[in-house]
Amino acid sequence: MVVSTPLIRRNVIIRRFLTMGAVSPETAKAPEEVGSFKGLGVMYERLEARGILKSCEGNRYYIDKAAALRNFRRRRAITIIILCGVIALSYVIATHY
Repeated sequence: MVVSTPLIRRNVIIRRFLTMGAVSPETAKAPEEVGSFKGLGVMYERLEARGILKSCEGNRYYIDKAAALRNFRRRRAITIIILCGVIALSYVIATHY
């Protein structure tokens, strides 16, 4: 299975914040504290837009565990649907040739 670099980067960011216990405004951490490089912030913006990464004052962030779980389940469901489609298409092609 081929996994894209943005997907790996997203997972690394989430894992680092979770590992450091940044799961509430009180325990929020700066990217440097968890060993993450914000760079241009595109991935951080995407995670914030999905409600997974929440920002606090002082350039600190924390993970909303419920939102992260919902996003994981949604991505898994989409993957299963695509996989079923590919299998069905392969079956149709195989039976007609």
